[in-house]
Amino acid sequence: MDCSDLKSYTVLYAEDEETVREIIGRSLRRACKEVHLAANGQEGLDLFKAHHCDLVITDIEMPVMNGIEMIRQIKALDENKPCVVVTAYKDESHQSDLAEVTIFKPVDLQELKEAMMRACKKHYT
Repeated sequence: MDCSDLKSYTVLYAEDEETVREIIGRSLRRACKEVHLAANGQEGLDLFKAHHCDLVITDIEMPVMNGIEMIRQIKALDENKPCVVVTAYKDESHQSDLAEVTIFKPVDLQELKEAMMRACKKHYT
């Protein structure tokens, strides 16, 4: 995996806010090989299992299954899968020790891309 080129990544992006999910999803689709969008952690986990994504990006506060639980279950399947948390909250309960990188909302697209590359470098280089 070439961590300097996002075009080689298949990405899972889980975000419950539809407008944010669509805007970020559009940007990710221009930058990445393939992007799968989920409205909650359970959808994200199902998409991860179906598509074997290279990188996971997730919000924390979501219905059905939150991002922390989704990351925990993904890491149980593949402990080396890089994960980026995107959250509006700066307290410890909205972060995961299993994520390689945490960034805060509002999302700056360049910052997100840099976070994605940092997370992947920890596992793919």
